[in-house]
Amino acid sequence: VCLCVCLHFICSPYELHMMHQFLHSQVYHADGSVMQTIVKSLEHGLVQSSAEVSRFALVTLQALAVQHHKELKRNTQVDAITPIARTFMEHIFRWFVLQPFDMDLLESASCALYSLVCCDQAYFREMASRLLAAQENQEQQQRLLNALNSLTQNNGITFTCERKDRRHFNENFSEFLVNVRGFLLFK
Repeated sequence: VCLCVCLHFICSPYELHMMHQFLHSQVYHADGSVMQTIVKSLEHGLVQSSAEVSRFALVTLQALAVQHHKELKRNTQVDAITPIARTFMEHIFRWFVLQPFDMDLLESASCALYSLVCCDQAYFREMASRLLAAQENQEQQQRLLNALNSLTQNNGITFTCERKDRRHFNENFSEFLVNVRGFLLFK
């Protein structure tokens, strides 16, 4: 993450894009100890008070999730990555749904979350079910269910890591937050 922040200030957008493409493919296939260091760096980057560092962690996480999705489509052995992706999916979802956050990070978080959901839709449904079950008020539970359905179904979204679907998910996620954060944050 620190490397990404430094590179951001000295590289053109095109150079940065090319390095991201190369690095994420290489990082994704790193051995266990290197991957653990990367995961720790991303975790640290997500909880930083600096929006810029958090944004780069989210962008990096999105790129790694897209690479994970590609590997899943190729039926590559990815057992070591799936629990990591699930952890980050849950972290981002809880962060933006249940905690205060910097609005400047919403688009980056939405893109990262969309890419992670593409990798494991069943786990996202499981997370959503747990959140629904935690609602004691029937009216709020129904409202949350409607908002979750809109999040994943409005605008004809398919979870294939396509740009147009990512944009639609971003719109849906913003609407989802408007509809549910008020009662989820202030129980």
